[in-house]
Amino acid sequence: MPRPEPYEAVVFCDFFEAGMRFPCEDFVGEVMQRFNLQIHQLTPNAFARLGVFAMALKMSRCALSVNTFTHYYETHLQKKV
Repeated sequence: MPRPEPYEAVVFCDFFEAGMRFPCEDFVGEVMQRFNLQIHQLTPNAFARLGVFAMALKMSRCALSVNTFTHYYETHLQKKV
Protein backbone atom coordinates (compact mmCIF):
# COMPACT_ATOMS: atom_id res chain seq x y z
CA MET A 1 0.00 0.00 0.00
CA PRO A 2 1.62 3.27 -1.05
CA ARG A 3 2.10 5.79 1.75
CA PRO A 4 3.54 8.94 0.17
CA GLU A 5 4.59 11.92 2.26
CA PRO A 6 2.50 15.11 1.80
CA TYR A 7 5.00 16.40 -0.80
CA GLU A 8 5.27 13.09 -2.70
CA ALA A 9 3.06 11.23 -5.15
CA VAL A 10 2.99 7.64 -6.35
CA VAL A 11 2.70 7.56 -10.14
CA PHE A 12 2.30 4.52 -12.36
CA CYS A 13 3.69 4.26 -15.92
CA ASP A 14 0.17 3.62 -17.24
CA PHE A 15 -0.83 7.15 -16.18
CA PHE A 16 1.56 8.57 -18.78
CA GLU A 17 0.23 6.25 -21.46
CA ALA A 18 -3.26 7.56 -20.63
CA GLY A 19 -2.10 11.15 -21.20
CA MET A 20 -0.99 12.43 -17.80
CA ARG A 21 1.76 15.03 -17.96
CA PHE A 22 3.57 17.09 -15.34
CA PRO A 23 2.88 19.65 -14.16
CA CYS A 24 -0.78 18.73 -13.97
CA GLU A 25 -3.45 21.39 -14.30
CA ASP A 26 -4.48 22.86 -10.95
CA PHE A 27 -7.90 21.56 -11.96
CA VAL A 28 -6.72 17.96 -11.42
CA GLY A 29 -5.67 18.71 -7.83
CA GLU A 30 -8.94 20.51 -7.16
CA VAL A 31 -10.97 17.54 -8.43
CA MET A 32 -8.95 15.12 -6.29
CA GLN A 33 -9.41 17.36 -3.26
CA ARG A 34 -13.18 17.61 -3.88
CA PHE A 35 -13.51 13.81 -3.98
CA ASN A 36 -10.93 13.29 -1.19
CA LEU A 37 -8.66 11.23 -3.47
CA GLN A 38 -4.91 10.78 -3.77
CA ILE A 39 -3.17 10.53 -7.14
CA HIS A 40 -2.34 6.83 -6.64
CA GLN A 41 -6.05 6.05 -6.17
CA LEU A 42 -6.91 7.11 -9.72
CA THR A 43 -6.86 4.79 -12.69
CA PRO A 44 -5.32 5.60 -16.08
CA ASN A 45 -8.88 5.95 -17.41
CA ALA A 46 -9.57 8.60 -14.77
CA PHE A 47 -6.64 10.67 -16.05
CA ALA A 48 -7.88 10.24 -19.59
CA ARG A 49 -11.35 11.45 -18.54
CA LEU A 50 -9.92 14.44 -16.70
CA GLY A 51 -7.80 15.32 -19.72
CA VAL A 52 -10.68 15.05 -22.18
CA PHE A 53 -12.93 17.11 -19.91
CA ALA A 54 -10.28 19.82 -19.46
CA MET A 55 -9.56 19.88 -23.21
CA ALA A 56 -13.28 20.19 -24.05
CA LEU A 57 -13.72 23.13 -21.70
CA LYS A 58 -10.59 24.86 -23.00
CA MET A 59 -11.68 24.36 -26.62
CA SER A 60 -15.05 25.90 -25.70
CA ARG A 61 -13.18 28.83 -24.10
CA CYS A 62 -14.75 28.00 -20.75
CA ALA A 63 -12.95 28.17 -17.42
CA LEU A 64 -11.97 24.85 -15.87
CA SER A 65 -14.49 24.34 -13.09
CA VAL A 66 -14.62 21.59 -10.49
CA ASN A 67 -18.31 22.35 -10.00
CA THR A 68 -18.97 21.69 -13.69
CA PHE A 69 -16.95 18.48 -13.52
CA THR A 70 -18.85 17.24 -10.45
CA HIS A 71 -22.11 17.99 -12.24
CA TYR A 72 -21.22 15.41 -14.90
CA TYR A 73 -19.17 12.90 -12.90
CA GLU A 74 -19.43 11.30 -9.48
CA THR A 75 -17.51 8.56 -7.70
CA HIS A 76 -18.93 5.12 -7.00
CA LEU A 77 -17.66 2.79 -4.33
CA GLN A 78 -16.50 -0.46 -5.89
CA LYS A 79 -16.97 -3.22 -3.33
CA LYS A 80 -14.48 -6.07 -3.33
CA VAL A 81 -15.97 -9.36 -4.44
